[in-house]
Amino acid sequence: MCGVNSRIRKRRYSIGGGAVALAGVLWIVSLAVSHKRVVATDRVSENPEVRNAVALQAAFVDVAKQAEESVVNIQVESKSKRRNNASPGFPFGNSPFDEFFRQFETPQRQPNADGGQGSGFVISKDGYILTNFHVVQDAKKVKVVMLDKKSFDGQVVGADPRLDLAVVKIKTDDLRPAELGNSDRINVGEWAIAVGNPFGLDHTLTVGVISAKGRDLDSISGRTTAQDFIQTDAAINPGNSGGPLLNIYGEVVGINNAIFSTSGGNNGIGFAIPINNAKAVLKQLIEDGKVVRGWLGISIQELTPEMANTFGIPLNTKGVLVGEVLDEGPAATAGIEAGDVILRYGDNKTQTPRELQKIVAATSVGNTVVVTILRGGKERKLDVNIGEMPTQTGEDGPESGQPSTQTWRGLSVRPLDNEIAEQLGQKDTRGALVIGVEPGSPADDAGISRGDVVRKVGNVEVENVRQFLSLVGKAKDTDPVRLWVSRQGRNQFVVVGPAKKG
Repeated sequence: MCGVNSRIRKRRYSIGGGAVALAGVLWIVSLAVSHKRVVATDRVSENPEVRNAVALQAAFVDVAKQAEESVVNIQVESKSKRRNNASPGFPFGNSPFDEFFRQFETPQRQPNADGGQGSGFVISKDGYILTNFHVVQDAKKVKVVMLDKKSFDGQVVGADPRLDLAVVKIKTDDLRPAELGNSDRINVGEWAIAVGNPFGLDHTLTVGVISAKGRDLDSISGRTTAQDFIQTDAAINPGNSGGPLLNIYGEVVGINNAIFSTSGGNNGIGFAIPINNAKAVLKQLIEDGKVVRGWLGISIQELTPEMANTFGIPLNTKGVLVGEVLDEGPAATAGIEAGDVILRYGDNKTQTPRELQKIVAATSVGNTVVVTILRGGKERKLDVNIGEMPTQTGEDGPESGQPSTQTWRGLSVRPLDNEIAEQLGQKDTRGALVIGVEPGSPADDAGISRGDVVRKVGNVEVENVRQFLSLVGKAKDTDPVRLWVSRQGRNQFVVVGPAKKG
């Protein structure tokens, strides 16, 4: 090829334009022929970009070969029939009010193609396999299938619903465990490789990058979590659950867990549990079958400037707002109340809910901790005896003549009835049920979701839709309004901003 280029350069100055054009065509043809010859023989390119791409390709091939003997297919026969339709936004879970909301909205859905199958990966030579809890939940029978189609009966020896992790044991002592990496060291932009059995297909590999760290799924899934999810655009589809998320070295940095989608399909946003979170509890799962964590018995949320303003708290206050205190829990016994701001937990300042969650969970059950709170502008110190976190955390009908549906600041509400209240985990039919939130509205900006139940406006309890509308109607359009809402049995404060003009 170098000779052809040399001849072209020499003739360029001695012959006419037509010959120059012909020479150019010959050069292109010779380049194509040369490229075809190289690719067809030794696959070595003189182009450095191509060589780099081939080297990267080889790295992916090596990762695939390294993972194939460690990744398994998990087939489950459940004790109870699982629902096929998945909630928008969290297709691996099910909403208790999907059927009800079809009356008001018809979001696009796809059936959950998981079909009683998931993925997992070997963590020890003697048969221990790590997967998601939701893959083996309510399992009557578990079958583990290896790459060579050899299958084993599996036993769930440990489960942690809070982290959505489970350990399955099979009887063998000749497995190749996956190499566990360090998820604390990953960076946004690094390669991410998801391996699993999506839609029942054997050992599928997808490639992307780490697109974010420290993601909190509570806002989109309604689940109780105490972990920082890894976000990736590597395709994670139903059936990938429980499989490994690998780095370019073939080390497991996460456990594939969920996708964010309005259709049930992959939209380029997937989530994985950091492997370090799993490593921290593996010993307890294998030896004790469960994870024991410290527990205060409260629901907490971020103290935003808007929220602080409605409580009359200085805007520079750093702390965590208590949204709900569970009856007879450690916090309730110690005197903590909804609306308190936790400033310190022992000697640790608590500036974010995530920080407090981690510290409390790591506290030994039975220990007494001094918790400093802010209430009514004054600091108080309360002694709290830390409990053990639980494994899982009606009366009169709607008032006659109430309006069926009403809207306020983008929030559509209607009365609750006994059946829907029960499905939503509500103790009674008091409050106003949110059946829709207009995108971009003040209610949407506040984070209110369909299925929330408004329990209070300010400090006044809401009995029904009519009272809700009366209370919010007293607020000026320029005033923010604080609501106390219940979401699948958990309560929290939200501030709905001023009405938008236009």
